[in-house]
Amino acid sequence: MLPDWINIDYETRKPGIVQADLLKGLPFQDNSVDEILCSHFLEHLKIRHEAIPFLQECYRVLKPGGVMSFITPNFEILHDMFKRQGTGRIASATFGDGRTLWDYHISAWWPERYRRLGETGTIYTPAINYKVWDNVELVKILNRWRMHSPWEVTAIYRKRGSNPREPTWLSATEIVGKDGLMAPWRWKLKHPYYNVLSVGYSALQRLKKLF
Repeated sequence: MLPDWINIDYETRKPGIVQADLLKGLPFQDNSVDEILCSHFLEHLKIRHEAIPFLQECYRVLKPGGVMSFITPNFEILHDMFKRQGTGRIASATFGDGRTLWDYHISAWWPERYRRLGETGTIYTPAINYKVWDNVELVKILNRWRMHSPWEVTAIYRKRGSNPREPTWLSATEIVGKDGLMAPWRWKLKHPYYNVLSVGYSALQRLKKLF
């Protein structure tokens, strides 16, 4: 939770959080918001009927020059990382296991999808290109992870206009932790057990195939 921000969630489990169903729209006037940070939400939305209307709502309420940031799991990394571990592991990592109400994913997000959204204003699928917005520029795509949340990708966009803003949350320890955003190699150095477990699991899967 960020101080001096309006923090919104579907469930108000902590004081200071505003309860709202964001699929019904954002509770703000047009061109009234300086900055938006959306963390691990888009992947729970259907592309056409939920994610695109939500992105358009973000655009509607954002001031000209304002920035909006979206953090999601990087599906490209998840696919490459778990494909050696079998279909069940990919499915679990991608779609969740149903342990909680929100433990599922419906849509996939990766750097190229975010890049195309910034450059063309569209979300590409093999069936159709969905128009999302105009007058938005891609600020940057960050392939960096947080200590407590690896395998992420972050896309930052700006609504074109005077007085362009920069994202302020990048230095907020409440979001990025005391170590900040880090390159994947640095995260792995801080988690040596991960490399051992990953190699061990892959070896076990190969042994199973032999027998």
